[in-house]
Amino acid sequence: MGISLVFLVLPLLAIGLVAGCVLIVMGLIGRPHFDDPRCAGCGYDLRTFGERPATCPECGASLDRRGAVRFAGKRRSPRFIWVGSALIVVVLVVVVGGVLAARFAVARQMAAANSSQVFNTRGPALGALLQADPSDGLFWFEIDSRLKAGTLTAEEATSIVTALAAIAEAERGAPGVHGPSLPFALMQSGDQLDQMIRQGLLGAESLDVLARMLSDVKTPAIPTKAIVREPLQIDFWSLSTNQPPIDSLRTVVLPRELRIDGKVEWTPATAEKDSRGRSGWQRLNVQAPSLLLGVHELELDVERLVVRTDGSVVLPPDGESLVRLANERPGELPIVAHATETIRASVEAVGADDPVIKAIVDPALAPAVRKGVTVRRARLLRVLDASQAQLEIELALDPPDGVPIIGQVTATLDGKELVGGMFSVVRSGNATSQSNVPLIQALIEPPSADVTTVRIRVRPLLAGRDALRSGIEHAWGRTIDLGDVPLERRDGDG
Repeated sequence: MGISLVFLVLPLLAIGLVAGCVLIVMGLIGRPHFDDPRCAGCGYDLRTFGERPATCPECGASLDRRGAVRFAGKRRSPRFIWVGSALIVVVLVVVVGGVLAARFAVARQMAAANSSQVFNTRGPALGALLQADPSDGLFWFEIDSRLKAGTLTAEEATSIVTALAAIAEAERGAPGVHGPSLPFALMQSGDQLDQMIRQGLLGAESLDVLARMLSDVKTPAIPTKAIVREPLQIDFWSLSTNQPPIDSLRTVVLPRELRIDGKVEWTPATAEKDSRGRSGWQRLNVQAPSLLLGVHELELDVERLVVRTDGSVVLPPDGESLVRLANERPGELPIVAHATETIRASVEAVGADDPVIKAIVDPALAPAVRKGVTVRRARLLRVLDASQAQLEIELALDPPDGVPIIGQVTATLDGKELVGGMFSVVRSGNATSQSNVPLIQALIEPPSADVTTVRIRVRPLLAGRDALRSGIEHAWGRTIDLGDVPLERRDGDG
């Protein structure tokens, strides 16, 4: 019974119950009935007397007192009593019948589910599981139970799933059969499976069997909600033969979780080698319009990837993951890599020889970049009758030869953060090219006299030489903290 029908029937049942009770009460009380004069005591008919006698001829009661003669009375109405009782009986029958019907329906559904799954841990594993439906989440719960009980090995479970997948594919290829493939049907009806995964009812072994099944069968566009893997590294590479120039690369820092907001297609392992000479790796092709700064296609290494049931990709907890992306161009996949070693491999693969990339990739050059940024001056000028002050921060930039420094300076004074403009500087031999003076000039409220230092930080941009002129978006690198710098106070108009 639907919800709308229930809300329609319940008021009708309540009205019928109230009406039945009212009719029964009216029938028991009775209705007034007018009649000839009779003795109120014995009911003797007094119509035979021309004048009313002083006493009743039958019982001798005095008829002169008030109420001694009855002219009308109330009689019960059996019709009202029967109609009211019938209404109450009908209401009770409907209520009791509805409750029993609901219970029987639930019992039938449970019986049908049990009979369709044929889950019997006492029976043979192959016989019971081959009669089950892998598109139902209970199938994987049974797999997990048998794996934990030791009555089924992972190899046997994989064989069962492979056999079921082959049967399903054969049935799909039969004349007149156009249903979806087994893994796709599993994903489409995977709400129950997804709930079991979130509740932790399925162990790693059964999830691994599930992932093997999905990776062994080539299927179109499978959602990621039921794909869970145990490995702990993400790894991207590009198969584009026309690599973009180095200035079109951009570097981003991946978050701990990366949401895949698109479709996923599993393909089996092939003998062809990737851009780094590896072969035999299964791959996961992702088409996600909002993934990683608008990049449309990525190719992920399935063996080193964690995809949660909600579609998020989990990265390993081993520090920040630097990822290189190529600008969006038709027909090109992004160059993406994880961790310093993989970044170096990707850069070498494209033949990059830019000092910027070397400074990012090679940790040995990072201290040289940090040493090239120092504070030249930090002073506070009182202006406007000491009601405001002007903070001036100027940096001295001495970058390594050929390695540009591009970034933004920030200052924290008395708990307030002030952000300066962008700057860039690069040295080539004895010549130094610098754009934008690395200086903060901001009007602030004068801090208290006990504030004697200012905290200076520099946020470098991981970019090429022509970053500012080309307008390419770049991600921020690790912040360089220059520490607390003595604050020079000075009165005057600046």
